Amino acid sequence: MRIAFGAVFPLLFCACIARAQEWIQADISDPPRQSQYIEFTLQGKFLQAPPSLNDKSPMMIIHCQPGRYSSGHMHGKLLAGLLYMGAAVGDSVVGDEIRNELFSSKSDPGGYYVEFSLDDGKVQTEHWDNLLNYQLVGFGSRELNNILWGQLLPNKENINPPVKKFVIAIQRYIAEKIVMQFDMPDPTKVSELCGCTYFKEKK
Repeated sequence: MRIAFGAVFPLLFCACIARAQEWIQADISDPPRQSQYIEFTLQGKFLQAPPSLNDKSPMMIIHCQPGRYSSGHMHGKLLAGLLYMGAAVGDSVVGDEIRNELFSSKSDPGGYYVEFSLDDGKVQTEHWDNLLNYQLVGFGSRELNNILWGQLLPNKENINPPVKKFVIAIQRYIAEKIVMQFDMPDPTKVSELCGCTYFKEKK
């Protein structure tokens, strides 16, 4: 689930242009790395955040590579999935004891244990990656499937209803618990272009 640092920096410039409650799609060209990809951004809102983030909004940022995969049953794949929380403040990282108390998980200094719920359902706890000194958290394709469809595997075409609300809590620093909500719009295009939809017929 590790996200390459090279995939992070181009997206931060584009993230600020996203509008609330809809996926914004952009075709990105990265000549230094000789790569092209599709970027989707979705703006959320803070339900709980430190004062330093009062004038900011969290952003879900997804980079995908189009193409035919799984013999044509899937189109595209995820390159990077990130939650951007704004500029980091201070140098102190929450200690092991506080992590364990809040998330009931074994602490890992190199990443985050996050708690999240889908459509107000059961709280789930997972490890996501820390990037750029705790300004972002990174996630992989299984996590994206879960965020969009409420399951870890790609959604079979026209089978399951999509997730409507995604709420996630992160303890970034001591006394800095951040809770974010994303009201999820129609995920069809994101799902199809990022390898989260398994088509019944080969295309």
